[in-house]
Amino acid sequence: MKKTILLILVLRGAAFCTDALACFANIPLSNVVRSSTTVVVGKIESIETNVYSTPGDATYTYDVAQIRVREVLKNSETNAVVVSGGTISLSMPATGMEKRNSKAITFQLNQDGIWILQFGHGYFWATYPKDFQPLSELENIREIVREEQKTSNHGLESTGAPPAAGTPETHP
Repeated sequence: MKKTILLILVLRGAAFCTDALACFANIPLSNVVRSSTTVVVGKIESIETNVYSTPGDATYTYDVAQIRVREVLKNSETNAVVVSGGTISLSMPATGMEKRNSKAITFQLNQDGIWILQFGHGYFWATYPKDFQPLSELENIREIVREEQKTSNHGLESTGAPPAAGTPETHP
C-alpha cells in the first residue's frame, strides 16, 4: 500500500513537469549570467504584437519588444549592435496567442531592469525565468560579470590592444 501511494505521488509530481505546467531547474544567477551573450540594463519602451510566426505553424506567433539600453554590462554578441542609448529587439511569445504553454515567458511595456539575453534568429531572447532581474540585483550582476572577465583573461586586466611586437606572453 505504501509503495502504491509513493508511486502515485511520484507520478503526480512528474505530471506537473509538462508543457502544460513548466518546471525550470533552479540555475544559480551567476551561471545564467555567464552563459548569456548579452547583459544590459534597460526598459521596454514599445511592444509590437504578432510580428511573426513559427515557420510551419502560423498559430504560434511572437511579439517583439524594443528595450532602450541604459547600460551594457556584457556583450559578446557579434551579430547585433548593442550600445548604451540604443535599442535592442526582444522576441517573446505573443501575449494574445491562443496556442501557448507555460514555458512562454512574456514581458510588459515599461518593464525596467536587467536583461540577461541570448541572440538567435535575428532577435534577442529571454527564455529562462532569471533572464530578467530587478534593478536591486545590479551590483550583484556587475560583480558576476567582473569575475567572469577576470577568469576569461586569466586574471589580467586588458586594454583590448594587441601585445606589442616581441612582447613575451605573460599568461598561460
